[in-house]
Amino acid sequence: MSVRRFGAGVLVGVACALFPLPGADSQVSPSLGRAPEVTAELVGGSVTLDASAIGTFRVLVRVPPRHHGYLNKGDSGFLIPLTFTFTELERHGVTVSMVSSPPGQRDETVRAVVVRERAEFVFRVQAVNGRGPVSGSVIPAWLDYQICDERVNVCYPPRRLGIPVRFIGSADR
Repeated sequence: MSVRRFGAGVLVGVACALFPLPGADSQVSPSLGRAPEVTAELVGGSVTLDASAIGTFRVLVRVPPRHHGYLNKGDSGFLIPLTFTFTELERHGVTVSMVSSPPGQRDETVRAVVVRERAEFVFRVQAVNGRGPVSGSVIPAWLDYQICDERVNVCYPPRRLGIPVRFIGSADR
């Protein structure tokens, strides 16, 4: 066995130990003792569409203490920012656009704009042709994210979090 192959095998083993496959349930946060979790929820609990089938909603994202998430891909372009996906809403005839996002903080250590603790995003929804989801319907949106532990400088595999979006009021009531 060559030294080069042995060295590569050790490197692969170390990489697998530090960066387990996404969805690994045994993943543990060194600083928290269990897998860190981001939470996201609609502020106010629902979206109200006016008579023109237009509305706004806010999503509050909470990042665990001593962790950060990214608002951009960083100077290298390889980081995974907080990203919202509205595929199911679009299937129900709703367009969604971001109105505002938190400014975050520039972190020179990771060379990116990060969020810590909490971040609020504001979105505008508009039903195509004035017809949106019926009042009372709940349609999922998705948040894709990656967070990093600032104590031990470890980033966790990307995750996807469902956010239930409840509609109240609709042009087709």
